[in-house]
Amino acid sequence: MKKAILFLLLALASCSNVFAQSECDVVLKGGIFNTTFLSSDANQKQTFNEWLCTTDFNSHNEAINAGVSVGVPIYGVPVRFGGTFSREEKDTWKHTNCSDRASSSEYSLKYSLLIRKVEPKVLETWLSCIKLINSFNPGLKCSLDDNDKINSFFSVKWNRLDDLDIELPVVKDSLIDGAIISLKNGQSGNELIQKGEKIQTTDYNLNLQRNGTSPIVLILNTTRGSCSIYSPAPELSYDVSATVWGSAEKPTPVSNDFHLDDGSPNCGIDEIRTTAPFCLPDVERITSVEGPRVSSSNCPKDQSQPIAIHYPSAQCITVDYHLKGCGQFLFDCRGRGWLIFDIRVNGVKYEKLALSQYSWTSQQSQNSYVIDYPYPVPGDYRNVKWSYKVKVIKKFGKMQETYELSENNPAVGSIRTALSNNGRLSINLPEKP
Repeated sequence: MKKAILFLLLALASCSNVFAQSECDVVLKGGIFNTTFLSSDANQKQTFNEWLCTTDFNSHNEAINAGVSVGVPIYGVPVRFGGTFSREEKDTWKHTNCSDRASSSEYSLKYSLLIRKVEPKVLETWLSCIKLINSFNPGLKCSLDDNDKINSFFSVKWNRLDDLDIELPVVKDSLIDGAIISLKNGQSGNELIQKGEKIQTTDYNLNLQRNGTSPIVLILNTTRGSCSIYSPAPELSYDVSATVWGSAEKPTPVSNDFHLDDGSPNCGIDEIRTTAPFCLPDVERITSVEGPRVSSSNCPKDQSQPIAIHYPSAQCITVDYHLKGCGQFLFDCRGRGWLIFDIRVNGVKYEKLALSQYSWTSQQSQNSYVIDYPYPVPGDYRNVKWSYKVKVIKKFGKMQETYELSENNPAVGSIRTALSNNGRLSINLPEKP
């Protein structure tokens, strides 16, 4: 049992799963490396055996504290509470199942590969119970404070078993995965603590920085026990809001009535005349003409009439017309010529107006959104111009970053936005929550 006390496997200091002693007894008995786990995948069984080749358990409780389920064979012997392993059992099993290259110095690496195959929630629950059970015991104490999920604080120390216990644990091997050490002290590669260093009775501290969204695995294997920490990848979420608005030119119809009253005292007149321009100066273009409607003419009837309409510009028309008198006999005038008509000219002008503003907020976190402008824009509107603003709040653990984008700044980092000609806004985020 003394050896079992030395093997402490601690979880996150901030772990939210807190269990009663009785509940944890059940969890520890079931372990994380049980018959179901080992039989579900041949690769998992192989990884388990490779790790087992690096171990040197003296008691069954040491194996249980490492995650082995009660009843699973270790060194060929089913694990039970209170049992011990003989040197002959260990040597016989390793001679049959382990290669000559298997070394206790690979314990951390092999254990890291193994626990990564465990379902994260199961692993977190088990680690929480290990922390609770071992919090009252002396021995090797490891902890990780990762409240902000980015910058973490690792601490380890040795609590003596009693006043006569003077032997300090010596690091056999260690591993850090998913984070980097802010300031190294002789560590090489992915070492957590340098091989051969003694764990003191005062805290040994390291500042760590998580690699992106990776889970953190820390394993420390010493001559007097081991400790392991697993910090799951923090939850990544986005709060996204957007505002879309625009402007357009709305067509407005314009009409005006023009009147012609022309005549000549010359009874023999017979000529083609053209009106002065009839113009709609405020319109962009004339769209149609109604008339001319003749109200009076003479000599003979209907001889004085409009002939043709011309468009000298987009805003004006002119009308050619025939003016003819009735003629003259000797000194007698048979009738002068005249023409009276009205004409309506229709045009269109465009007035700029603002399109209604639409605000949108995401209801669930995802890595892409498509937002359609919900208000109708008539087909005869022209020069529709869109504007938008997007606000993205990225939440990663306790870290929060805010990004603002617009049509003038459509990309920030890996966040991309785009707005189509019909007001459809797309937002693409770099990482899937």
